[in-house]
Amino acid sequence: MKTLIVGLGSPHGDDRVGWQVIDVLAESGFALENRRLFRSNATAMDWIAEIKDSQQIVFVDGVKGRGKIGEVVVLTEDELPNENLAGSSHAISFAESVALMRKLFSLSIPIHFVGVEIGDSIPFSGVSVDVAQAIPSMVSAVEKLSKGASYDYQNI
Repeated sequence: MKTLIVGLGSPHGDDRVGWQVIDVLAESGFALENRRLFRSNATAMDWIAEIKDSQQIVFVDGVKGRGKIGEVVVLTEDELPNENLAGSSHAISFAESVALMRKLFSLSIPIHFVGVEIGDSIPFSGVSVDVAQAIPSMVSAVEKLSKGASYDYQNI
């Protein structure tokens, strides 16, 4: 199954976690023939050109207001809240981005979201200890989803 894995993020503290998951996957040789990795700068649609030939998409990002810092969440598209997951006031919600993508490109492939509750997004700082400790769980979830395996969304 051809899978596009999109790490959303910025160079600001915990918000860089999506990029770090992509980096860990790339360093492990995970980006093979059927898997493409893309680091998005968290603008709503800079990853659109990467969709071609994908049979599913897995998005990876930090979230706010869904739990304790460092807590990993794996969501199906139907479970995405219709709110901006990172708390930005200048963008459409992630659910709205996905709906727009589906409409514009007549896209009917599965979409998954792997996130972690983040804390501060201090400009040009690293991720917090709690978020860094969650990265292996996020990588594991992405690997499982990208192989087309069913996922127990209740037990991460």
